[in-house]
Amino acid sequence: MDLKNEFKVDVTDDYKSFKFLDTNREPNERIVKKLEKSIRDNGVQIPIIVNQKKQIVDGQHRFWALNRLGYKIPYIISKTWKDDKHTIEINNTGSKWNAMDFANYAAESGNLDVLEAIKIANRWEQQTAKKLRPTTALEILMEGRSHAGLLKKLKNLTYKLDRTRGEQVYDSLNEMSKHKMKASPFSAKIARAIKIMNYDYDDLDEEVIAIMCTDNYVQNFNKENDQLEYLKDIYLEAEQKYKPKK
Repeated sequence: MDLKNEFKVDVTDDYKSFKFLDTNREPNERIVKKLEKSIRDNGVQIPIIVNQKKQIVDGQHRFWALNRLGYKIPYIISKTWKDDKHTIEINNTGSKWNAMDFANYAAESGNLDVLEAIKIANRWEQQTAKKLRPTTALEILMEGRSHAGLLKKLKNLTYKLDRTRGEQVYDSLNEMSKHKMKASPFSAKIARAIKIMNYDYDDLDEEVIAIMCTDNYVQNFNKENDQLEYLKDIYLEAEQKYKPKK
C-alpha cells in the first residue's frame, strides 16, 4: 500500500471548507461536550477523516468540538474512501452505529418506509412522554411477526412498514398504560410480546386487555419468551372472562 499516494495529512481553521454526508449521524451533544473537555485537557489526539471532496467520513463529533473551541482541525484526506456503506463500516470500528443511526441512513438513502416509520416513532415518543423509545417503535412498525432482523433490514435498505398492525400494537400498549402495572407497557420486552400476540391473534381486543390488566398487576420478565408466555396466558384468561359478557 502506497500511503503517501492514498492519504494526505493537513490542518486548517477554515471550518466552512468541510462538508457533511447525508449519512452522517446527528451530533450527540453529550459526546461533543465530552470531547471538548478531553481536547482542552489533552489536546487533539486523533484527526478527522474526509474524502477527496472534504466530506467528513469519520470524526464529525471531533469536528464540532474543535469548532466550538476555536482550535485548528487536523484532518486526513482518504483517497480510498468509496461510498456510504464504506462510511458505515469505518464508523462501526469506533463508536458503533445504533438502530436510529441506521434508520436515518436508510431514510436518507431513499427508503420511504423507514422515513415514515421515523416520523411515527418521533410522534409516539412525544405522546408517551419518551416512555416508548424510537427504536422500539421501529420494531413495532416493522412488517412481520417479530422484531428480529431490524438492524440488518435497516442496513440493507429492506425495512418495510406495516402501519396498520403497528398502530394496533400501539393502541394495545396505550390501553395497558391506563392500568397499574409493575412494568411500563412501553418497555421493549412487553412491546415486542404484544406485537407477536397481535400477529398471532390477528389484533387484540382492548376490552380484554383492560380485564387482563385489572385482574393482574402485570409484571416484567428477564427473558423475552417468558414475557410472551406470561402475557399470552393472562390475555387468554381475560378473554374467557369477557366472552360470556358478549
